[in-house]
Amino acid sequence: MRFPVAYLTLIFTFLILSFDPAIAGAWEPVGPDSIVVFEDDFSSYPLGPLSEKYTAVQEYHWTVKNPAWGPWIESVYWGHWTVEEGLAWHIRNSNGRKVLFQQQEILAEDRNATVVTGDLFWKDYAFEVELVPLSHENPVGIIYRVKNGRNYFMLSLEENHKWVWSRRIHDAWVKLKIRNVPYRIGEPHTLRIEVNDRNHTFYVDGKQIDITRRDHHHGSGMVGLIANSPVEYRRVRVIMSKQAYQDYLTRKAERERLERELSKNYPQPKLWKKVDLRKLAVNGRQMRWGDLDGDGRLEFVLAQRHFGSTGLLRRYISGLTAMNLNGKILWQWGKNDTIPELFATDLPYQVCDLDNDGKCEVIFSHDFKIEVLNGTTGKTIKSIPTPKHGPKHPDSFYPEDTWERIPAGALYFCDFTGAGTVGDFLIKDDYNNIWAYSRNFEQLWTACLNAGHYPYARDIDSDGRDEVLQGYTLFDHDGSVIFDLGMQDHSDAGFMGESGDPCYPGMHAYFCAGEEGVIVTDMSGRVRYKEIPGHAQRMAIGDFCPEVPGCEFAQVTYWGEHNIVTVHAADGRKLGEYQPHFIGSTLAATDWKGDGTALLLLSGDEKLGGMIDGWGRRVVRFTEPGHPVLCCDAIDLTDDSRDEVLLWDRDRLWIYTQGDNVLPPEKIVPMYKMPLHSRSNYQMYVAIPEK
Repeated sequence: MRFPVAYLTLIFTFLILSFDPAIAGAWEPVGPDSIVVFEDDFSSYPLGPLSEKYTAVQEYHWTVKNPAWGPWIESVYWGHWTVEEGLAWHIRNSNGRKVLFQQQEILAEDRNATVVTGDLFWKDYAFEVELVPLSHENPVGIIYRVKNGRNYFMLSLEENHKWVWSRRIHDAWVKLKIRNVPYRIGEPHTLRIEVNDRNHTFYVDGKQIDITRRDHHHGSGMVGLIANSPVEYRRVRVIMSKQAYQDYLTRKAERERLERELSKNYPQPKLWKKVDLRKLAVNGRQMRWGDLDGDGRLEFVLAQRHFGSTGLLRRYISGLTAMNLNGKILWQWGKNDTIPELFATDLPYQVCDLDNDGKCEVIFSHDFKIEVLNGTTGKTIKSIPTPKHGPKHPDSFYPEDTWERIPAGALYFCDFTGAGTVGDFLIKDDYNNIWAYSRNFEQLWTACLNAGHYPYARDIDSDGRDEVLQGYTLFDHDGSVIFDLGMQDHSDAGFMGESGDPCYPGMHAYFCAGEEGVIVTDMSGRVRYKEIPGHAQRMAIGDFCPEVPGCEFAQVTYWGEHNIVTVHAADGRKLGEYQPHFIGSTLAATDWKGDGTALLLLSGDEKLGGMIDGWGRRVVRFTEPGHPVLCCDAIDLTDDSRDEVLLWDRDRLWIYTQGDNVLPPEKIVPMYKMPLHSRSNYQMYVAIPEK
């Protein structure tokens, strides 16, 4: 028996739609087997900008987001967008109703304005959006199965009346399907995607424009809006079948159950100390540690920059306060009034025992001088001029020749002269030059280079003198160049060490290098691994995945797509990729358990922060009511090798140690960590088991 073609088509269409009776067309009533899991028409939002400016402050400060966003998150931000200082998203009135308006005309395909909502565990759903395109210039549309800010599917309306289905995996964009779909500027249109396992079905204005397509990438994820041209979004809806919704709840509950079970294997935070910081000059994450009085216990020094200083003088230190962990002020130098700002980058000061007498000095740069204070009294011991400015490097942002001498950018202490103790040091300007000094404050050598942010020094040839990794250049102790990678975007942090992987032996250099990504080389400068996972901003090295041989390295992005954490095995093999939230993370390698493994410290936020393992599972949370969340760090303060976690803001410092729910191992594994005498907001965080 033969059936008419039209009849067969009707049967086929019915079978496609039967997984969810609500799928017949855009904005139809939801059927009895389906539920609306999310909807928004933007009518409840206040008029005005929703976007907010991101600066370097949010790289590692936990700042409160604009509450007007409600369930939405601005997942991408680029400060160079031209309109109104880079603000993209607004709520405005349009034809008598509130709409979400994106105002930028963005030419770069990888710098899209996007907002997201929903849950990473959403899998099978129908997602429909009513939008009003206001330009043909660049794509506007929706994204779905959003894994993070660089991995998703996209449906877009583009120039020449094209509808495009694309898949993005980091910088690899694939246009999977293109259809001719006439659309009108200034008039409403509806985009709809139905995704069921690997099957994707597409609609425009209620009409199916393509048959189901199979794609195994991006198996679940959030939904979002994406716009590289001005556009208004009127309303949004996500529908699931009741079975799909129940499956989602089951997957989410299983993840939460797994994290609860895993957390039982880790000591839970126990509040150990509270320190009152009120009426002090807390500029944010500007804190250095050392034994100032020789009593065997660590004290800390807060630095204040001169309020209102700009340009190259923005690191001008105006005040210092030394305190102990009982909250007692030991001494103060300069002006220490509270000021209404957070400062993001480093201030040029350190706490270091220069004369090896068991008492640390405080060394800092101020008023074009390098000054040394007695750590016990705060009295000046020594003062010399900073070096005269050097030339501009071709890959640097700007020349630094406004003044005869440099306003220092950073200080780092090491051993160039073979004394056997730390006391020699490096001083650098912003991005162009470094100068090496002996412990007698005599200049040893200088170099012009793409300096990046912060050095790392280590004796790699066993001659008793430290080599220096600065930017992409490795210097011998005498300033001669061992290698220079010659890359362009500056490197934020570097490290030299061994991973402990028997299949990847020997010492390697690790670079956290912004738009150049993550780089691993051997000690001759041969690149062994390079990946661009976004703007690589901070990096940590430790045994985050004990099931994998050796140590792993993890990085987190900032600028553009914020806070994508990527974990790699020693050989560069990617083990996982996570986006626990959309601000920034400290990403400190934290020696918490004492058994040689390490965790990654995100922030102090109770819901989105805490510490994760190398598989992205949140296994330690900070739940103490009222704890500070602005800043965090991990340092061993009880001298048991394991790290304490410091949480602080402008007014309070709370210090957590390990609770007694899990006993420490019989023998705590000693770990190599970055030295306290050369701390930086741009240091590589390291917790590597010592041999």
